Order: sequence, then C-alpha cells, then structure tokens
Amino acid sequence: MNPVIGKVILVVFVLACTVGLVSVLVAVFNLISIPFRLKPGVRAWAGGNPLNYVLAPDSLTQRGLAARRRVGISCVVFLVSLAVGFAVALLVRALR
Repeated sequence: MNPVIGKVILVVFVLACTVGLVSVLVAVFNLISIPFRLKPGVRAWAGGNPLNYVLAPDSLTQRGLAARRRVGISCVVFLVSLAVGFAVALLVRALR
C-alpha cells in the first residue's frame, strides 16, 4: 500500500473516532440536563427515571426540547462515525 494512502486512511479513522467520542459526550451532557429542563409543575421523579422525559416532549421547556434534539442529532452522528470507522477498517483489509 502507498504510504500516502495509508496516512490518509489513518487520519480518516482517527477523525471518525474523535467525532464519535465528541458526539457521545454531547449526548451524555444533554441527557443529564434534560431532567432540569422540565416545565413548571412537572416532577422529575414522578414517572420513575427522569430520563424517561426524553420520550415525553410535552413535559419539556423550549430548552429541554433543544437538548432533546441535540441528543438525537448526537446519536445519528455517532452512528455515522461508527459506520465510517467500520468502512475504513474494511478498506484497509481489502487493500492488504
């Protein structure tokens, strides 16, 4: 394999891993903030786990809905970066 192609593949793989890690951190931060973004009068522990409010958008404020949206986007970005990393690994295996 050409050394330049090997370096490009390594950079793409490292970028995919970094983007995946950052997206997980963003998702965790927003998941932690969602129980603090409930509408007035909604008790966080009334339904059991406060993270259940991710699935109940009518109980969230505008900031809670924005955090919920960021969680969804982060999950999609993580899955895409996972697919890119897997594709790069398959490419390396095919070029051997």
